[in-house]
Amino acid sequence: ADESQWRRFLEELGIQTELTGGFAAKGGRRQIFLYPNSIPYLEVAFPHELTHLVLDEMAGGKKIPLWFDEGCANYEGGIIGLDENLLVASVYAGKHILLQELIALPGYPKDAERIRLFYTESEKLVEYLIGQFGRKRFGEFTELLLKTGDFEKAFLSPYGGKIGSVKE
Repeated sequence: ADESQWRRFLEELGIQTELTGGFAAKGGRRQIFLYPNSIPYLEVAFPHELTHLVLDEMAGGKKIPLWFDEGCANYEGGIIGLDENLLVASVYAGKHILLQELIALPGYPKDAERIRLFYTESEKLVEYLIGQFGRKRFGEFTELLLKTGDFEKAFLSPYGGKIGSVKE
């Protein structure tokens, strides 16, 4: 399939074509669909999409917070610092997505720039939690988040002694 066929395929499924080189179909029959436009891309896209399927399996059918799903997928896919320049510029301009908004987003932002910012901030939050506090605590957080769906409860259990509150 060429790129125009791939884009039509995505549009027919109602998937936004911006930044989409692959996707994971969750639930019942789990599948990964990738547009193989380059080998390096596939080296990133496959682990990214596979992470979505692993999290879906771990969640046992429960809803996975969007930021967490994409943040973990970008982190595991090696998409670290997707658009750090955009993130830095957004922070300085006061246009970044605040934590409370990020964790509450029910769907992807509509604007292409906000989508890139969403992906970058989501990955940076995952990277921060793992980098600052280790994988063991992140594993505890993951288990609680996927079980309860409540960011604050899941966050305070493994991180409460290190960070006083979510606001902090």
